[in-house]
Amino acid sequence: MTTLAVSAVLLALSWTGDGSPERNCSAAFLTATIDSLGLPRAEEMLYVEDGAGDGTVLRSKDQTAELAATLTRCPQEAGPLLIERLDSRRKTSFKSQTSRTGSEGRAVSLGFVCLDVLLHIVVPMKPVFDEDCADDGLGACLNPPYYFRPDSQDAVAITKSKRSWQTLLRAGRLRFQSPAP
Repeated sequence: MTTLAVSAVLLALSWTGDGSPERNCSAAFLTATIDSLGLPRAEEMLYVEDGAGDGTVLRSKDQTAELAATLTRCPQEAGPLLIERLDSRRKTSFKSQTSRTGSEGRAVSLGFVCLDVLLHIVVPMKPVFDEDCADDGLGACLNPPYYFRPDSQDAVAITKSKRSWQTLLRAGRLRFQSPAP
């Protein structure tokens, strides 16, 4: 998808008279929004191992933050679509700097960006989250196999994560909500 397509998605957002965006929660619109996440623009170091764990696409410095916010306004519809994309290996413009990459920033997959947004709209619950946790950093308070690292190249672990999320979804155990502002 090109920058022109990203612009088209952003223009497709309609605005109410009070300045707040209307919800367009159609599967086609949300799928196009997901496909637009992390398209080539200015590279941004978003996920850092020794960071406070608060690096997220929802606070990125470019139009991606608005695309991600579009998904959070439709949590019930976006949640299953994000889960379907967890194994996407398409590289984004976002970078990760971890102990595995050294000082080199490594491109993050669309699947991880989808996991990032998903973790902001899923209602915290066991077995995904460790409720008695005060840890900080990448993957803090998340239980395997519901998390994979932004620098992960392990297709088996990523597939296992996607299947684990799908199992909870099919069992009706996942609830989604818009994150608090």
